[in-house]
Amino acid sequence: MTRKMWRIWPALKWVWATVLVAAGIGILVNRLFASLLPEVDLFLHRYWWALVLAVVFLALVSLWSGLSWRDKENQDRRRTWQEEFDLFKTTEKLVPRDLRFQVVQGDEPPDRQYRPYHPVYVKRRAVPFELRGQTTAIPIYDEDRLRSELCQGKSFILVGQPTDGKSRTLYEVVHGLRGHTVIRPKRNHHPSKDALSLVSGKAVILLLDDLNFYVDAEVDLLQLCDELNRQKGCKWAVAAACKDGTELDGIRQATSKTLHKVYEDILPKFTLQPLTDEEKQRVATGIGKSLPTDSSWEFPTVGSIILEDAFKDMRERFDRRLSGPEKDCLRAMQLLGAAGVVPFTHSRIRQILADVFQCEDIHLRDGLEHLATLAFLHYPGDRDPVWPEAAYLSLRLEKPVVPYLHSSTPHDHFPIVADSMQKLADHEGLFSLGVTYALGFQQHKEALDCFQCALAIRPSFPEALVNKGVALGQLGRSQEEVAVYDEVVRRFGEDSAPALREPVAKALFNKGVALGQLGRSEEAVAVYDEVVRRFGEDSAPALREPVAKALFNKGVRLGQLGRSQEAVAVYDEVVRRFGEDSAPALREQVAQALFNKGVRLGQLGRSQEAVASLCRAWRARDALPDGGELVASALRALGRDPKDCNNV
Repeated sequence: MTRKMWRIWPALKWVWATVLVAAGIGILVNRLFASLLPEVDLFLHRYWWALVLAVVFLALVSLWSGLSWRDKENQDRRRTWQEEFDLFKTTEKLVPRDLRFQVVQGDEPPDRQYRPYHPVYVKRRAVPFELRGQTTAIPIYDEDRLRSELCQGKSFILVGQPTDGKSRTLYEVVHGLRGHTVIRPKRNHHPSKDALSLVSGKAVILLLDDLNFYVDAEVDLLQLCDELNRQKGCKWAVAAACKDGTELDGIRQATSKTLHKVYEDILPKFTLQPLTDEEKQRVATGIGKSLPTDSSWEFPTVGSIILEDAFKDMRERFDRRLSGPEKDCLRAMQLLGAAGVVPFTHSRIRQILADVFQCEDIHLRDGLEHLATLAFLHYPGDRDPVWPEAAYLSLRLEKPVVPYLHSSTPHDHFPIVADSMQKLADHEGLFSLGVTYALGFQQHKEALDCFQCALAIRPSFPEALVNKGVALGQLGRSQEEVAVYDEVVRRFGEDSAPALREPVAKALFNKGVALGQLGRSEEAVAVYDEVVRRFGEDSAPALREPVAKALFNKGVRLGQLGRSQEAVAVYDEVVRRFGEDSAPALREQVAQALFNKGVRLGQLGRSQEAVASLCRAWRARDALPDGGELVASALRALGRDPKDCNNV
């Protein structure tokens, strides 16, 4: 009843209008004719109290209805603002479908647009991404600890291959929270100020369950994070996931909408530990399957077990229901993904189909629509970007759903991809391919060619210039490398735009490294000083790392020049500036600085101070790539047992 009171508000507005008009007419008549008719006057004299009660009742009903109407208007307005997000609901109301899962119930046929969600679940453990693959990796984060991190306003990101179980783990972690609001932005719409005002005073989880989806998106995730910071009383954190490999390189080197900065700012980064054989058997049993004890290697991830039937079905669909050109569409996306050229757009797919697969007459939109109908794509294929289901395109499976061309690999066709991007004048595609050549295959000559082609299309491209310098250095052309970095500083060094300060900082730091390798240590020290002078007071995480590295490298060069006292002072500055920072890259620089300081102090004969510094480095050994082995050796050389450091 109460909720429906707003329905009578429009009628009550007409009633009040009628009452006011009648009262006005009465007053006018009274003025014109001095008095009312005797019958009317007698009626009002006898029943004035009834009229008053009627007016009061009408006023109360009107107030009630008006407030109900206002509440409805506010709810409608809030609902409209919530629709500016792809997802906006409390953690308690989060359901598997929100993360593209379908709850499997009995014999219900699965919807291939969604991944199956089974009640059986093995709680996962995560380790720092930089320690992936280590059998004794520490620290280990279980789901309760990840949940605790979010409650404290600390963000994290899960990185791994498709079918690793990242999305399911994110769902379980976030759904297990209480009293939080989950938001996820739309790809091609930035929330308005009114929409963002909805999170004021709330504990918010910004859920980015597929960070790769936001490559080249309209929404600016970095700006969104800044706007969340400005919402009064809003405590927020990011829970994100992204794919490893070339897709990760695409995020790291994304040149638009600052996606790479968002990736760098989300700390810490984790990868999920593989399931044990016993856990794999438990998952298989829970979904009504059994794994032969000697074949669990065929199912390296939880997704490969749960999606086994889906993979079989999709292989059959691929073999029987797709035309040759449609199969090549999927292979074209495989090739672009392997090359790191994301997102997938119609123009890129069409060019690859023509140049690699000699398929020029395909009706691309119709083909993509068919692929979407068969669930190879997440969304209809009639718009950019095209978003395929990564698990179905993965070549890491024992038996891929979409096999690549016989006797060929995507890497074999990278040169053709480069030609295709040149035909499209696609400087970002060339840049991404260059990054893949450099980071994924250590093919720096090919990477250099891609960066130069990208610069020929867009000369004002600082990221490509910096990477060109890196490629020249890897090829042993250090003099040319330094000249390129000088060009970056000359062209962009005085620009205060945040997007340009990062490549300038990288260029200066890389120049210092190159000068040191050329034996020009004094010049290298001067360049490191310039990095600190220009960017030392900038709080942006993307700039704090090159400052820390510049200071550390300055200490190394000073030590090599025999200026040990100055080197120790510089290491102290690293610890002073960055000792409380939790970013993994900065923690590593601090631990390395403490180690180097200890070694230098030992060489100066200041053994007690050396041991103190080395012990601090030992206690921070989880941040070191070797886990502290060199620190332990240095302590033993001074006659100390590393275990004693825990008591200091």
